[in-house]
Amino acid sequence: YIANGGMLAKPIATTAFTYCPNLRNLVINSYGRVDGEIPNFNQCSKLSYLNLYYNAFTSGTPNFQATPNIHYVHLAYNRLQGTIPGYKNLSNLYYLYMHNNKFTGLNEFENLPNLRYFYCHNQLVDGNTGISGQIPDFSTCPRMYYLVMYNNNFSSYKTGSLDSLYNLRYFDVSNNSLSSQAIDQIIDDLYTNYESVPRGGVSINVRGNQLPGPDALDQIIILRSKGWSITYQ
Repeated sequence: YIANGGMLAKPIATTAFTYCPNLRNLVINSYGRVDGEIPNFNQCSKLSYLNLYYNAFTSGTPNFQATPNIHYVHLAYNRLQGTIPGYKNLSNLYYLYMHNNKFTGLNEFENLPNLRYFYCHNQLVDGNTGISGQIPDFSTCPRMYYLVMYNNNFSSYKTGSLDSLYNLRYFDVSNNSLSSQAIDQIIDDLYTNYESVPRGGVSINVRGNQLPGPDALDQIIILRSKGWSITYQ
């Protein structure tokens, strides 16, 4: 556990944890000083808790294929670039915080049965373009609870991504570049979701995109009457 604003503004050797096979928990917080590439954790098969919050890492985002026990990942408030990996087959992954970086892409996740929290918002920092392209399919993350993606540059949506996420309680894609068609698809999927598992207490924010069409507006009215909070303007 290292939290020190007086650390050198230098990278950590990528091989620093090569000979730490029993490492389970790691916290490094340099208050924005340590930069360079995230060290390699491929030999840390028991790693469960990784918190590299508030550094200045620019590359080396792990895919965790060699660390199947990973449960908690916090890489927010760095300067990570490129594409968020397509995480897959990580049955213990519960928290994934990637917000406030400089990512421009997001690969599709696969078989993350216990992922509850995924944050990738605020990639539009320091003039960066944010994550663009399609909001991918999250249907293989059935226990998703909080899905936070605001302040990016998503322009489209993969139909079916949300319609079976019956544990979903908060979804925020505000301030993106989503078309009316994409917003209509999102609302239609959420309506299908509600019809399959009726419940209230779900918050949805699609403000800052194109406005929904007439059919989607009708669905919004119905969902609001069932206890959903939906913001679109």
